[in-house]
Amino acid sequence: MRNFVQSWLFELWQLIRSNSKVALLLANLKEKTEPLVDRWKTLSLREKRLLGGLAAICSIMVMFSIISGAISWANNLEVRYDKLQEFKLTSEFLKKEYSDLSMVTANEFSAVDLARIQGDIKDGLHVNNANVVLQDNLLVIKADNVLFDSVILLLDQLRKSYGIYPSKLKITQSGARYVDLNVTFAVSN
Repeated sequence: MRNFVQSWLFELWQLIRSNSKVALLLANLKEKTEPLVDRWKTLSLREKRLLGGLAAICSIMVMFSIISGAISWANNLEVRYDKLQEFKLTSEFLKKEYSDLSMVTANEFSAVDLARIQGDIKDGLHVNNANVVLQDNLLVIKADNVLFDSVILLLDQLRKSYGIYPSKLKITQSGARYVDLNVTFAVSN
């Protein structure tokens, strides 16, 4: 087996040397390295050891640079992959949200009923004396001395339940955290 490998390498070497460009390159390389080889032969043992150590340090530094470059490249590649996966997940989520939204129909609100609105006002504002009038497609609500937070929650509930928004709104402060409410809604039955 060893003879086969040696003969194969020798044939490969002969093939390389027979190529004119490679032969020219080898001759040129030999010519340029001859002064270095002659200089190496004239060095003392101590100088050869120093140059050998320097060559070893340089080769270690080159290997370290190659390895650290490969590690940083791998880290950058991992960060880019993570960003790509995040983008992919975000786009899939947005696609699902859009498809869900495209299937949603417009809100269907309850019809405006005076008795239900009075019940909502009683529950939302915690008052029994609110004045509620539904006349000529106008809903007028007047309440005195109610909590401001309750007024805001009631307006939001009327928007969500009946789809109505105030056309006129007057809120005046009657005390600390308490207000007087006068609101008009345009409704269609």
